[in-house]
Amino acid sequence: MNLKIHCKSRDDDLGEHVLSYRQSFGFHFWNNIFDTTLFYCNMSWNEASHSFDIYDELRDDDYCGADGDHGGDCNWSVRPSGPCLIVNKRVRFICYGWK
Repeated sequence: MNLKIHCKSRDDDLGEHVLSYRQSFGFHFWNNIFDTTLFYCNMSWNEASHSFDIYDELRDDDYCGADGDHGGDCNWSVRPSGPCLIVNKRVRFICYGWK
C-alpha cells in the first residue's frame, strides 16, 4: 500500500510524493521570526484521505528544535489512526488523531 503525501506551508509547496511501506520523505526549514511556522500535509492511501499539521512550531518546537542555527528534525510514523511523532530515537511516541 503506497502513501501519497503532499506537504505545504504558507510560503512553500513541497510537492507530492508517493511512498512505499517503510520509505521516508524529509524536508528542511527554518522557523520564522514570529514563532508561527506551520507545515501541513495531505495524505492518502487506499480509499482514505487525511490531513495533519506535520509541524506546528508552538506544539513541536520543544521536540524538534527547529530554531536558531539549525533546522528541525521531526520524525513521524503515519498510521491509519493518525500520525505519531517519534521522540528520543524511537523510545517514545506522541500520537495524534487526524484533523
